[in-house]
Amino acid sequence: RRLVEVGLVRLDADGRAALSLRGVAADAGVSRSTPYTYFPDKEALLDAMRTAALDQLCDDTAAALAAGGDVAARLRGVGA
Repeated sequence: RRLVEVGLVRLDADGRAALSLRGVAADAGVSRSTPYTYFPDKEALLDAMRTAALDQLCDDTAAALAAGGDVAARLRGVGA
């Protein structure tokens, strides 16, 4: 989970081309080989990051819809 979180931050800051498993490991404070225990390559890390981002989007959308108010207010919350 920590590697995915760090990967998302690094992706946002530096872009996909600059993202590397070793760089994510360094930012997470683990050995350079640790990510390879969980992800065979960069694409596998990116897949995990995509899943985490979509899960967060679903959670945020559900929270906005559950916040109450009229339909327009809930839709503005989803849009935000």
